[in-house]
Amino acid sequence: MQETAAATVTKTVTEIDVRGQTMAKPKNDVINGATQAVVRQNEDRFRVEQNDGRVLMAVADGAGSSGMYCGAWAEKLCSRLPETPLSSYDDLNGWIDGFWEEFSTFAKKQCANNHGQHNKLVKEGSFATLVASWLDQQDDRLTLDCLNYGDSTLYVFEEMGNEVMLTAALPGNLASQEADPHLLNWKDLPKAEQVQVLSHEIKNDAMVVLASDGMGLFVILRYLSYLAQKQETAYSDVARNFMSEYRHLLQNGTSPVANFVRTHQAEPVSDFKGELLDLYHALGTAEGFQGYIAERYEEGLLPNDDSTLVMTMIKKREESIAQN
Repeated sequence: MQETAAATVTKTVTEIDVRGQTMAKPKNDVINGATQAVVRQNEDRFRVEQNDGRVLMAVADGAGSSGMYCGAWAEKLCSRLPETPLSSYDDLNGWIDGFWEEFSTFAKKQCANNHGQHNKLVKEGSFATLVASWLDQQDDRLTLDCLNYGDSTLYVFEEMGNEVMLTAALPGNLASQEADPHLLNWKDLPKAEQVQVLSHEIKNDAMVVLASDGMGLFVILRYLSYLAQKQETAYSDVARNFMSEYRHLLQNGTSPVANFVRTHQAEPVSDFKGELLDLYHALGTAEGFQGYIAERYEEGLLPNDDSTLVMTMIKKREESIAQN
């Protein structure tokens, strides 16, 4: 009997790999002109969790210049994130309402024997940014839901042919890096107008980047320097506003962000995809990430700040499956 050849079907297979690292600022603080450096703890926190086609990623930047136990508060924000997206002000406020009192009790016990610290905690509370994203794979559809509060950042870079294109961003501008950020605090209600959310379908190979503010500024300025070097004019809608700000700061800006724009412009990027991959590979080990940060800081491309980065690589491939 003659055998019948098995039929084959083509299926899109999505491979996802997520990495994260954090490190304290490269150079210690010197307070009030003192000659002795003061070692300040890294109060950034991050979380990565991958399970059954879903990926949860988060970065919280504890703002230790004010308040008390900001690192612990950042840790609480990351660790208590739900498995399903927070997609509105009501979601965010209701979520924090479920654990702020628990954290307040913990923090007050920590400084119960120090009157000054206790008063500072009660008066100021604890401060942190939060950027979080939920990546969900349903059949061939890959959806990224994101929430941001403060100046930590999220970028989605998708491959379009031979190009890498910025297709989603929170916040969607450089101005957010020039002002003091609004911060989440267990003792205060979030401000509804500061809650930023988006839902984005990822259709191509991509890199999702979550970062604390200084690290996020580095990534976006490398990309904008790349576009400027190419004299690219066909920007994505998301990149167009960034490029307008970039050019303005380059020509007329006097802020620290404008100074970083000029430094990045003087170190043009010929292969942004290659730089993005170098950064992703540096996340493979704590030592590799620390070395990368130290080099970029010495080059003047990174501020002297705690650096926290989470990157998710998404690769899609076609696979033929035999059917009987």
